[in-house]
Amino acid sequence: MSWRLAYGAVSVPPALSCRSMDCYANWPTGRLLAPAGGSQPAKVLDETLRAIAARHGARTADFVAMQLEYPGSGASR
Repeated sequence: MSWRLAYGAVSVPPALSCRSMDCYANWPTGRLLAPAGGSQPAKVLDETLRAIAARHGARTADFVAMQLEYPGSGASR
């Protein structure tokens, strides 16, 4: 599967699911994260990792932080 984006073609493996933002238009409000607004990026990332920890557990949030190579404050701390 490949998609044509503004910056070029993107190929993804068949097992990877890619969705446009349109599919999230009707999500329940409780499942959406608040917009970042004018907050500092590191603060937004910390808040997002805390939200991931609340929804999926601290180990998942720590894994996401590791994938981003973000030491941060740690979701489980």
